[in-house]
Amino acid sequence: MKMRDRTVLAVMLLVGFTTGEASARSTCRAKLQIGGAADGGCTFSVSLCFDQGGASCSPDDVRQASIVPGAGFEGISAAMEALKGDAAPVCTAAADVRVATHGKRKGRAVLKMHTGKTIERLTFLCQPARNAGGSGGSATFATIQKKVFDATCATPTCHGAAAAAGGLNLAAGAAYGNLVGVAAANPAAAAAGALRVAPGDPDHSFLLRKLLGQIAPAEGSRMPLVGTPPSAANLDLIRRWIAAGAPETAPF
Repeated sequence: MKMRDRTVLAVMLLVGFTTGEASARSTCRAKLQIGGAADGGCTFSVSLCFDQGGASCSPDDVRQASIVPGAGFEGISAAMEALKGDAAPVCTAAADVRVATHGKRKGRAVLKMHTGKTIERLTFLCQPARNAGGSGGSATFATIQKKVFDATCATPTCHGAAAAAGGLNLAAGAAYGNLVGVAAANPAAAAAGALRVAPGDPDHSFLLRKLLGQIAPAEGSRMPLVGTPPSAANLDLIRRWIAAGAPETAPF
């Protein structure tokens, strides 16, 4: 849904749920991949993924995991149960987690999950955007270039001008023209008609799906391969930019 006056922030508590790389621990752990949108309350689009020191967890490990029932977590709980039926479980399907504000300035919900003998927690926090009440957004594509592409992607060995891995140069001055309305280079994604950025359609934009890890096995790996993935706030920034039509210079 289109942004109005709130943004979504995820506050991590304890160890185990991360938006970053796989845990280095040897036990099977869970992590969340997060996107988001807002419409007065907040709706997080999340996938639960499991790994064991960078390797896949066994099906038995995943079957032992369970989410403590709670308001707003019905969708991800159902997706978790469905994952247990997979022969090689890795990530659940994306599901919405709704955080209500109940008329207050902020809303908060805590997901609790049993994984073996441990309980892991993730707090979802919904609060007003900094520009709430303003006439429009203040971010532009240049904001994304600086916060995401320059900081994470456009490196000399990845999507910088020199390497342009996968035929994608995300350096300043080149990124916009290489993304918006451009067909994905991955053969499977291209065969499905995917665009790197489909203006107005974040859920079908290959860029955002790669950053969230919401991709089919034949569509490659979640990005970035190395380094720290974009934060929940920056993922939401990209989603809002695409939903606004992916403008080159106009604020959104």
